[in-house]
Amino acid sequence: FLWIELTAVKLLGYSEWSLRLFPIACGAASLFLFRHVAGRVVRGVPLLLAVGIFAVSFHPIRHSAEVKPYASDLLVALVLLAPALEWWRSPSRAGWLWVLVAVVPMALALSHPAVFVAGGIVLGLAVPAWRTGRPGVRVPFALYCLSLGATFLLLFLAITCEEGRGVMGALRDYWADSFPPLDDLRKLLRWLVVIHTGTMFAYPGGGQDGLSTPTFVCFAVAAFVLSRRGRGAIVITLLGPFALALLAAAVRRYPYGGEARQMQFVAPAICILAGLGSASLLRVFPWPLARVRVAFAGVLCLALGGFALMAQDVAHPYRYESDHQRREFARRFWPAQAKEAEVACLRRDFGIVDPGFPNYRAALYLCNQQIYCPRRRRAGGPCWGAISPARPLRCVLHPEIRPDYPGVVAWMARMSSRYDLRKIEGIDIDLSRAKFGPKVERLLILEYVPKPSGLAATPATPTVRR
Repeated sequence: FLWIELTAVKLLGYSEWSLRLFPIACGAASLFLFRHVAGRVVRGVPLLLAVGIFAVSFHPIRHSAEVKPYASDLLVALVLLAPALEWWRSPSRAGWLWVLVAVVPMALALSHPAVFVAGGIVLGLAVPAWRTGRPGVRVPFALYCLSLGATFLLLFLAITCEEGRGVMGALRDYWADSFPPLDDLRKLLRWLVVIHTGTMFAYPGGGQDGLSTPTFVCFAVAAFVLSRRGRGAIVITLLGPFALALLAAAVRRYPYGGEARQMQFVAPAICILAGLGSASLLRVFPWPLARVRVAFAGVLCLALGGFALMAQDVAHPYRYESDHQRREFARRFWPAQAKEAEVACLRRDFGIVDPGFPNYRAALYLCNQQIYCPRRRRAGGPCWGAISPARPLRCVLHPEIRPDYPGVVAWMARMSSRYDLRKIEGIDIDLSRAKFGPKVERLLILEYVPKPSGLAATPATPTVRR
């Protein structure tokens, strides 16, 4: 994912558009591919409802606009399901299994949770593939399993283990509510109910505290209906990723269900089964006309919900007010200040980092700085010779670095030998909706001017670019 983002930036320049290009492309492609995948499982009203649910669901739309790999998780899941379902529909066409053999290494390299989807395909299609008795089917399926296992092992040893050493402890603390409490059966049962009626099943809407219960009920009804129709292989293929992800959560390696973004790989299964389940529940109405009217009302509600969601996004094109404030600060401060002052960042220009105070929001701060001030992308830091009382030096101290941090204190001491600290301005960013950490983030702007002695022609400290 990061390599793709880097390529987009190199080719198209550093901007919000280039950074968001790949996730948006994944989201758009997912919608069309979902229609194809869902059409291999259901038809008619169930297909219409499934596509409608997927098209207007909040989470796929949200993650298609974020510079994060969740949209690609969704697309990769669909890319794996498509050839698997094609082969299930036409077992004589073994070419689809060869497609899986070719695709699975790239899928796992692009998406960590793709291994759950790929594993679910193994669970669902192993028996049908073996029962064909044909080497032309058994060989590519065996190679698919081998390719899946080898790729996963290679990526796990070469990348996942290495990257996980420094962050896995913190991630496990953050994911604590997404791990099943195996030490208490009563808590485990309650946890399973909460998880499966919460955010993970929020399609097209829903949320925590059981708000996604209707979707889960439709999901369960559809699984039962498919099983009764003798389509157990499809049920296992769609439900397999849930089981494998739950197993990973049991050993505390991957979170299960706590947040929808980490479970985008099961969104296709949820939406397909929710569409089929809701259509199946229409049979409680004994009158055909009533079924048609209720189905039409459901589709109309989905359409209206989609337009309402779109209108909300146009009016407020951000998820959190804090993100909006950070971006507005970058838009306002860096370009405007660069016209009337020399601007600098203590972290980027002077290499001051407090390793004992990790703040993951610093990435947003640095990214916005790069986007909205092209001059900041060039090396060299401020132009020291241009600093004057009329054009002061303004340095930004991000909250990840405490003002009393020894590195900051030492830097200010060096600055004081040649520059006067004319004023300090604080800008507060509201983080009241943040899940953890401080509720207010204060950026400090330190304004320096040369001392009257005129000794400020050279920098007070070497500039370091990191």
